[in-house]
Amino acid sequence: MAINTNLCILFPFLFLTSTSTVLSRPLLPVTSVNQTQVYIVHVEHPNSLSDLLLPADRDDWYHSFLPNTTLDSGKPRMVYTYSAAMSGFAALLTPNEVSNMESIPGFLSAWPDHILPLLTTYTPALLELDEYSSSLWQSSDKGEGIIIGVIDTGITPDHASFSDVGLPEPPLKWRGRCELPTTYAAYCSNKLIGAQGFVGGAGKSPIDTNGHGTHVAGIAAGSPVDGANVLGQATGTASGMAPRAHIASYKVCRPCLDSNIIMGFDKAIIDGVDLVQISIGVKNDPYDNNGIVIGSFAALSKGILTVNAAGNDGPYESMIVNDVPWILHVGAANIDRRATAALKLGNGMEFVGMSAYQPNPSTAVDLPLVYPGVNKTQETLSCQNGSMAGFNVTGKMVLCGTGHIDTTAKAEVVKEAGGAAIVVMNQPWEANTINADPYTIPAVHISFNDALKVLNYFETQKNPTGTISFRGTEYGIRPSPQWQASLPEARACSTAAY
Repeated sequence: MAINTNLCILFPFLFLTSTSTVLSRPLLPVTSVNQTQVYIVHVEHPNSLSDLLLPADRDDWYHSFLPNTTLDSGKPRMVYTYSAAMSGFAALLTPNEVSNMESIPGFLSAWPDHILPLLTTYTPALLELDEYSSSLWQSSDKGEGIIIGVIDTGITPDHASFSDVGLPEPPLKWRGRCELPTTYAAYCSNKLIGAQGFVGGAGKSPIDTNGHGTHVAGIAAGSPVDGANVLGQATGTASGMAPRAHIASYKVCRPCLDSNIIMGFDKAIIDGVDLVQISIGVKNDPYDNNGIVIGSFAALSKGILTVNAAGNDGPYESMIVNDVPWILHVGAANIDRRATAALKLGNGMEFVGMSAYQPNPSTAVDLPLVYPGVNKTQETLSCQNGSMAGFNVTGKMVLCGTGHIDTTAKAEVVKEAGGAAIVVMNQPWEANTINADPYTIPAVHISFNDALKVLNYFETQKNPTGTISFRGTEYGIRPSPQWQASLPEARACSTAAY
């Protein structure tokens, strides 16, 4: 098989700035040996059938393992049949039925479906990807002719990052389908050449209702979007790492079930993608019942590399997810840009944090501090809905811990209660990882160590006050990656790059 040099040059960067949403990986609950749930069943290829097996013959072989084709309710047992990612199927079965299936010749293994967790405008410039002849973008034609299969939560087809202006048609080898709903049909294009949904069975909508898949697809192959910004900050041209590559989206979440993921790989292989990008996975998962491990192995046997986000743990040391040698794992790194906000306490101590809320001109006003978390309830510590009751926060700066709801939602709780500003404080496990979020009131997000000092000041002063000042977008912030460094640098699993 011929190697595409464009692909070789570009794939190391595809997940450099990946972020994700954390879920869990439980088994779906089963309360009885007679209760049905989806099982993934791995079977042998029958010796009497060749590689030219017709789909109908293959499906008949798979159905021969089932006790019958439908449940008592009339619902079909078969959920998916696989042909490229593995020899097998996903079907509704009881534990007893699976046990009985083990004696059928050709049966290999079966496991209950699992849920897997889902794991910027300046990044191209930081990586020195530019229009000059010496850059990787120029030597690789920005990924032109490459088809990237994104297995995730689907896609938002009308997003500006998926414009196909100036893009050629996909390669003739492409065999996939773009199955957007009628209202989005016009967005099937030379950029978004494929879109299929596999959540609860084949033929479902590929539209992204979560945002994760759209974000990941944009990182990989988003078209340039001039003037991208967050509340006027970090203005620049947002671009994927391979902006002239084609995108094929396979919606397998949420929930991110193994059965859906294997089906996504199955279709991506058959459709003819060059590369699979996935930002899903867990650590220490058995290889023989991990849909990503199985699907990526089948993909590589066809010359298709799978690129996986390293994980979503941190900022402390952790293991990568789906740790097999046939997957390329790429970690994340900070960039040297920051939307800066600073908190200055009444005693003169100052702490530098981040916020996308950057009023112009910046007006710093000294405000009384209030900390609902003094009563130590989970709701007040994290400023959840209704947690301001009993506290006079009107015109004051409210201290709030992270967790339970989004930081911007905390700001809305404070705002609705009459608060004038918010300080978002990290928990121990978040250490120095802070974000520039789009707040609607003056806000600053600070590290855990800084939060301890702020709380100590609050608890030891009779009339604690604070002032938030805003410095806009700053560059040259350290620590951040040093390109062409003399020694390798460690990379995190995920980061809040933007």
